[in-house]
Amino acid sequence: MLDEFQKNSIKPYIEMAKEKKIGLTQSAGRYAEDSGKEEFIWKDIQEKLCLVQSGSLLDLGVGFGPLASKIINYCIKEKKTGYFYDIPEVIENLRTEWSAPNIYFLKGFFPYDAGEFLDSDIKFDSILVYSVIHYTSKPFEFIKEAARKLKIGGRMLIADIPNVDKKGRFLCTENGRKFHASYKKIPLNEVPIYKDQADFVLKNENQNKVINDQLISKILVEFRAFGYDVYVLPQNEDLPFSKTREDILLIRNY
Repeated sequence: MLDEFQKNSIKPYIEMAKEKKIGLTQSAGRYAEDSGKEEFIWKDIQEKLCLVQSGSLLDLGVGFGPLASKIINYCIKEKKTGYFYDIPEVIENLRTEWSAPNIYFLKGFFPYDAGEFLDSDIKFDSILVYSVIHYTSKPFEFIKEAARKLKIGGRMLIADIPNVDKKGRFLCTENGRKFHASYKKIPLNEVPIYKDQADFVLKNENQNKVINDQLISKILVEFRAFGYDVYVLPQNEDLPFSKTREDILLIRNY
């Protein structure tokens, strides 16, 4: 069952889907000025997941922006099995745009509505969770359930993670403040000063604070104990939020 945080987190996307605001960079949680950077994001995803060697992909929280278009079209063109999971309002829009024998759309709020899918025998070479994990209040449980669908030898990329501690480390530096001022097109003296990352975390209530260093460490330790290789990866500099976000790659060994 969704809690209030989760219900509130998806409201903007429900409204955009109802208004048919498909294909916009903003519909994927990025800013309008980042339009066009999906090409860099897609290249980064392909490299980290080694998609050229993959026959099947599960995209959890696919969305309906330009990145979703690239991923779905890639699966169709390259004849790779693609399963795309998102809230009903998003999936209904995608179904009006794409239809192919190797493409499947699943609707619901993962993992709460995914019992039948999770219990099915189908597994994937690749699983993508891009800029999604901060919309849940139980990120570790989300990742653990998703990993059930990974084949032995498969790769799962949890990407664009807005680690609040990482963001705080960056924005409490002079370089971070200058970057923020330039990005937001505001004077430097309007950018808050934080004494350290803990000060940033304390003073910013609009962050999902369960997405933090502790979560990253828990994923590393526990999934390695489960038999996965786990890597924390930086984002390329040409990605929209590379200064404040990071990725995790899971590789299932057995």
